[in-house]
Amino acid sequence: REYPGSLIQGDSLFSLTQSAKRSLSEIRSGNSEEAIEELEEVVELLEGRLNHYKATLSSHGIELPFYESNT
Repeated sequence: REYPGSLIQGDSLFSLTQSAKRSLSEIRSGNSEEAIEELEEVVELLEGRLNHYKATLSSHGIELPFYESNT
């Protein structure tokens, strides 16, 4: 591949997976408020990693391998 990858430590990967599973379980149980809270946590963690990735690429003069819309 042309672009650098992103490493997620095993414990962080496990935590993200558990949060996603809890969200799915809450949705299936009809508890959307709990699911939203879990998903907000997952999004926050992923955005932190994505922002670090973008900053790292930028500091090395590498363009992003994706286009970001304003959504």
